[in-house]
Amino acid sequence: MSYAIGFHFGCFKQVVDQIPPYVPGTAVNGLAVGAAHVPHILMQQIKKEINNPTLSIIAFFIEVLSVLNQKCVLVPGAEAILLRPDGTHCLPDEPGELYVKAPTAALGYWNDLESTKQDTLKVSGLQVSLTEIEQTILSEPSRIVSDVSAAGIQLPTARTSDDRAPRAWIVLNSTGKALKQEEVKEQINSWVQERLSKFKWLRGGIAIVDSIPRNPTGKALRRTLVEYEAEVNNSPTTQRQAKL
Repeated sequence: MSYAIGFHFGCFKQVVDQIPPYVPGTAVNGLAVGAAHVPHILMQQIKKEINNPTLSIIAFFIEVLSVLNQKCVLVPGAEAILLRPDGTHCLPDEPGELYVKAPTAALGYWNDLESTKQDTLKVSGLQVSLTEIEQTILSEPSRIVSDVSAAGIQLPTARTSDDRAPRAWIVLNSTGKALKQEEVKEQINSWVQERLSKFKWLRGGIAIVDSIPRNPTGKALRRTLVEYEAEVNNSPTTQRQAKL
């Protein structure tokens, strides 16, 4: 007697790896994505492997739906609005910032202020979403970035101990690796400055790395990146092509 998989819970990368050898793409009827950001390259792989026009998706990150060309339906009790940087409403198919109001919306991690701080950054008294910066970089039209993580670092010009500047660590795909590193950084910086407000710009710079350190659930270890950056800056020789 044979059985079909009805539900599978685990790390998203593991689920993706198991679809081609163990589960026919057309047999996948539902997909739930949450807990941590899903890199664009993984979503593209899902799109390639799953060939089911009736696929149902429960997503806690709107970019998942955009990659898979899915329409979004809010859960009961939730309200959402898409706004431009100036606070005006976006038109259909126009990119913007998503604001969600719901009884289930959380202000941060439960009893974990330190983890909550790692997902946001204050620049000149204004709150910056690190996820927003990451999504902006991943949406760069040339698609040369396969993975990214952003965090705040302290610059020598910092006025206070908690003054941080946004910095991005990026992983390049084969197309990106064929370009000069300075060209890549200039391209990403130009895109970020075009899409985001000035206080969200990457004043902390961009580092090109081989991989982004993540925990078993796929969440980027931003603190590890910041600590590594501090070690590199304090070493006699600064290695810009980092290995993490």
